[in-house]
Amino acid sequence: MGYFLPVNPSTKRSSM
Repeated sequence: MGYFLPVNPSTKRSSM
């Protein structure tokens, strides 16, 4: 996954 949702800093970090 290369896209991350600007919902939580933890989620976007996990996506990376």
